[in-house]
Order: sequence, then structure tokens, then C-alpha cells
Amino acid sequence: MISALIDSIDGNAFRKRAETLRGIKCTVSLPAPYQAYLNMDIIGGRNYHGSIVFEDGKAWLARFRLPNHNAPLVEERNFDRCSEFSTYRFLAEADVPVPRVYDYANDEDLTNAVGAGYILVEKLAGKPLAWHEADQL
Repeated sequence: MISALIDSIDGNAFRKRAETLRGIKCTVSLPAPYQAYLNMDIIGGRNYHGSIVFEDGKAWLARFRLPNHNAPLVEERNFDRCSEFSTYRFLAEADVPVPRVYDYANDEDLTNAVGAGYILVEKLAGKPLAWHEADQL
């Protein structure tokens, strides 16, 4: 499943989109499937994460929805992504500490040169939550 998602992402188009949004050069990392399964920074509950690091050291996270056999229809996935993006923006306006969001694109959108739907968010410092370690907190 992750292989198909990664194969659908145009890394060069993705890099160009980030550089256009920020106005400076960056590097994009889309880890291979075998790396993703071993690293909580790469796989979230329902997302695969790529990283974007700009020349000035600022980092963004690219969140791609993981495909699965129970996934909702593309229209519902797109609605969810738009809703998530809008919710982050709303919460930030209300001074709730959330990662800043920079961009999103929908699945099967002909204007999305990246090839897969995504959300670009600020990468925050810290350790991702791992439920299997929650009793150790």
C-alpha cells in the first residue's frame, strides 16, 4: 500500500511546490516503505509523512493519507483533508497552539502536479505519540 502511494508522488513537483510557497530552495525526503514501517516519524495513525527541509533549516511535514481497503470515497477523503486544513487555521486564529499549515491539495485533482493529496504543516519539535509506549509516560 505504501509503495503505491510513494510511486504516485512526483517528488520534483512536490519540491517545486514547497519552494514556490516559501521562496527558497529545499530538499524533500520521501522514505521508502521498509523505512516507514520502522519509524513513528514516518507513519502516523492514517498518514505517511515526508519531510521538507529548507536552506534556512526550517522544516515542514508533508502528510499523505495512507491508502487502505476501508478508505472512504475520494470525495470524502478530500472533504476530510479540507476540513483538517481549515480546522488548523481556525484553531491558530483562536490562539490554540497547533502546527501552522501552509498548503493542501486533493486526490485526483488535475491541478495537483504532486500526484497525491497532501497537507503541508510546520514540523514541530518533540517525540510522536506511540500508543504502545503510552503507559510509560
